[in-house]
Amino acid sequence: MNATHFFCYSPAVKAPPACSGANHALLALLLIALPLTAQVTNTSGFRTILVTNWVAPSPNHRTVSNQVYDVSTSPRWQSVTLPPSGIYGAQYKGKVQPTVLTAYFPGVPVVDLTVRNFPFDPKDFIESEESRARVRPIRSMNLRLFPISSTTNWTSLGAITRISRIYDYGLPSTKKVPIVQKIKVKATQ
Repeated sequence: MNATHFFCYSPAVKAPPACSGANHALLALLLIALPLTAQVTNTSGFRTILVTNWVAPSPNHRTVSNQVYDVSTSPRWQSVTLPPSGIYGAQYKGKVQPTVLTAYFPGVPVVDLTVRNFPFDPKDFIESEESRARVRPIRSMNLRLFPISSTTNWTSLGAITRISRIYDYGLPSTKKVPIVQKIKVKATQ
């Protein structure tokens, strides 16, 4: 692909279209106008620059697959409520830690949930008398979770029999987060 096709490429078209003379004229006009725009902004004696500050992550910043997300603003994260009614399992090893939490809700349809990297804290759960791996939340838990996969099983007549979902709670982020700000500075000649 040459430079001419790069500027005329349309994602809706599989192959790059042939460029017209009008497209070249528009591109040339934009390239000529760009430096003029920069000069006009400098006539006030100030110019705007972008400054990046790296700050420590907040508790809302979590990492999933080496990607840092702000769970309160990212549209990819979903609100999920885990009610106390259900059969829960956790691999608890004696301290607060990220673990895998599983939940099974019998009924029609059956719902299976798996939450990876769940920050299991024993004070939020009641242990089953049958097994330490079986637990139940003391109250409903409202969580912001990152969806990994969702599977729905159907009968031949179209009725849903089982819904299986896998989420990731995310690990607390330790990477610094960039904050970009616009700052006006006095233009130097």
